[in-house]
Amino acid sequence: AIMQGSKLINDISPSGNKPFPVRYKSTILKSVLCVGVTPNYENIRNFHVATGRFITEEDNKNVRKVAVIGEKVAERLFKDEDPINKYILIWRVPCQVIGVMEEKGIDISGVDQDNQIFLPLNTYLRRFINKDYINNISVQVVDEKAIPLAKKEIEDILRKRHKIKNSDDFTVIDLKDVMSLKTQAMSMIKTLGNISAILSFLIGGVGILSIMILIVNERRLEIGIRRAVGSRKRDIVYQFLIESSFISFIGGTIGVFISLISSFFIFKITNLPFTLSPFGFIVSFFASVLIGIIAGIYPSQKATKIQPVEVIRK
Repeated sequence: AIMQGSKLINDISPSGNKPFPVRYKSTILKSVLCVGVTPNYENIRNFHVATGRFITEEDNKNVRKVAVIGEKVAERLFKDEDPINKYILIWRVPCQVIGVMEEKGIDISGVDQDNQIFLPLNTYLRRFINKDYINNISVQVVDEKAIPLAKKEIEDILRKRHKIKNSDDFTVIDLKDVMSLKTQAMSMIKTLGNISAILSFLIGGVGILSIMILIVNERRLEIGIRRAVGSRKRDIVYQFLIESSFISFIGGTIGVFISLISSFFIFKITNLPFTLSPFGFIVSFFASVLIGIIAGIYPSQKATKIQPVEVIRK
C-alpha cells in the first residue's frame, strides 16, 4: 500500500524483531536480537553479507528455517569454526546458517548491528512469534529532499489503512529525527556528567580543606619549632600545598581507576563500544591537583600565622 500510494518511495522492507536465546553445541547466548526481514533489507540498510548469502524470496516464500548471523554472533558461537551450513538452535527452532554479515558496528539508534541474527520474515512471523503483522518498515526514498513530503504521504496512507481519525497508533521517524534525539540525549548526559564532576570536585575540595585544617591544628608544635629554627613562611606554605595536592592527586587517581573499571563492565554488559579519552585522563589528574592546591591555600596561610612563642608556652 505504501509503495503504491507514493511516487517518492524507491523501496520498502518490512521487518520485526525480538530477542531470543541462541545455542550452538555447548555454547549458549542468552539473548540475541533476531530480525525477520525481506531480501531487499540488505540493500535498503546498506548492510551486506561477508560470507555465504543473504535471505532470498524462495527462503521467505517457503518459510525456510535459515539464518544469516552477525559478525559478533559468529565469533561468539563458532570462534574459529566456519559457520556456513551449520545448524544453530534459536529458541526452539533449529536454523541453518547460510551467511555471515559484514562488520557494521552500532547504528544511530544505538543497536549493535553485529550482534543480530536475520531470518526470513515469514519464518520469523510463523515459527517464532506466531503473528501476522510486523512492527517496523524501512523505507528508501528516491531523493533526500523528498523525505519530508514522503513522510507526510506515509502518515496519510497509514491513517487511511488503520482508519484513524485522532491519535496515531504508529510513528514515522527519519534519520534526522533519530540524530536529533540522539544529540539531545548525549547533550543531556554530558551536562549531567559535567554537573556531577563539578559537585564531586567541590565536595572533594571541602573534604581536603577540612583535613588540612585538622592537620595544621595537630601539628602546631612542629610548625612552631620550624618557625623558631628559621623556616620561612614560604617554606611552610609550600609544605602544606604539596601535602594537600598530593592527597587530592591520590584520591583522584583512585577515583579515575574505579570509574575506569566500572565503566568497562557497564559497557561490556550493554554491548557498547568501550573507548578511552587520554585528554579526559590528563584533565582529571590536573584538576585533582588544582583542587588540592586551592583547598590547601587557607590551611597553609593559617599555619604561617602560628607564633613559636605561643606554641612553646602552651
